[in-house]
Order: sequence, then structure tokens, then C-alpha cells
Amino acid sequence: MKPRRLRRGANRSKPPRTPDRKPLYTARELAELIGVSPWTIYSWARKKTIPSLRATDRVLRFDADAVIAALEGGAR
Repeated sequence: MKPRRLRRGANRSKPPRTPDRKPLYTARELAELIGVSPWTIYSWARKKTIPSLRATDRVLRFDADAVIAALEGGAR
């Protein structure tokens, strides 16, 4: 009997998370963290009030420490 081939991306383990790497948050996760709506997060990112990272054309990610520093008047 032939072994079955795995579908692309199926049953592959993720690389181990390194302790020096900070987690990046989605707009929804960040909104819950700081107590505003996700649309407020998107609006602030569009206006450059908070720093954001564009993973793809449609996907934004946020570093919570940098966002909180920007909102408190710190450097971006």
C-alpha cells in the first residue's frame, strides 16, 4: 500500500517560539487589551496615531508595547 501524501501545510509543526520575540496582536486582540473597538484601532493606524506592521495588503499586526507608548506620548 502506498503511503498517503500530506496536504500542503497539513500536520507540520510550527517553529519553536523564541523568548526574545514579542507577540504581535491583531486589531481585535489589541482593542480588547486597551479597551476600545477594533475600528478605533484601524482608524488610529490609518492616521498613523499608532504604529502598525502590514503583513500583507489586507493584514495589519500591532506591537502592544509600541502602541501603548505611542498613546502615552512616547516614541513610535
